[in-house]
Order: sequence, then C-alpha cells, then structure tokens
Amino acid sequence: CYSVMMRGLMLLLFSTAATASSSRESDQPVRVFILMGQSNMLGEGQVIGNENGTLQFAVETEGLYQYLLGGTGFDWATQAVVADQGAALDVSTTPLAPTCDAGSFEQDTDFHDGQGLGHAPGTSAADCCAQCSNFTGCKFFTFAPSGTKGSTDGVCWLKADANGRRGIKGCVSGSVYG
Repeated sequence: CYSVMMRGLMLLLFSTAATASSSRESDQPVRVFILMGQSNMLGEGQVIGNENGTLQFAVETEGLYQYLLGGTGFDWATQAVVADQGAALDVSTTPLAPTCDAGSFEQDTDFHDGQGLGHAPGTSAADCCAQCSNFTGCKFFTFAPSGTKGSTDGVCWLKADANGRRGIKGCVSGSVYG
C-alpha cells in the first residue's frame, strides 16, 4: 500500500547570483535552492533553534549547508536581485488523475477484507489499477488471474479499503493514489 501523508512541508527558497544588482541586467544565471521534505525533513520545518534537528543547528554546529549563510555570524543569505513580480502560479481545480505504481504491487496477495465495491473482468494488475482509477471511491484492488479465487477468467476486485491481506498464489494487489 502506498500512501502519502505530508505532516510537514518545508520550503525554503534561497537565491544566489553573481551580481548584487537590483535588476536582472546581468547575463549571469540565478541559482535557486529549494529544500523540501515530509515528516522526515530536518526538524520537520523548524529553522531557528540551537537543538539538534533544526536547520540552524545543522548550519552552525554541524557545518552543513554553508551556502545558506550570508554575511557574518548567523545570518541567512539573501539577494536583492530576487523580486516578487506577483503570482505566476497557474492554479487548477481539476484533481490529479489517480495512478498506480507497479513497483508497489503486492505479489501473491489478496486484499480480502474491507469494503468491496464490486468486481469486473480483468487481464492484469495494471488493467485492474486502471479500472479502480476510474471507479468512484476505489482505492485498492486485487487482480485474480484465471484459476485463482474460484474464477475461470481473470477478475478485478475493487475496494474502498484494504483492512485484511492473505496470501493467494497468483493474485496481485495494489493501491491507487492521487
């Protein structure tokens, strides 16, 4: 099962350039460093503090990420060449299309408990993933090839959850995310 739970998202934008000019007349490129992560990110987004796990501790005490410092002492690097030109973000209200990661499929596994949504003929785990992706409420699936789970043809079992797993040779189960 693949699930993504972003408990903390840290986005620190640091820009450096070869020029300190306030306009972009120079042909020197601007380098932008973006540090991002999940709950395992350094300090879960805590920047300031002298305790282990903060970005400040990593920079000052452990000597890491020295390019983030500017001036003397503890002072974050800034550049006057970076300007806010207003929002340049294209926002869409269309949800992301659900997808599956074939690398996360569970071989010889049947998601047998949980809320079943139905079943349909299927030819492969990838086919079942596609069917689940297009079925409202479907988050999990099990592909049972011919000869498994009493089927004479391949079957996709579509589910809203996967509370139980059991080993059945030939079955392939997976989850839809997005």
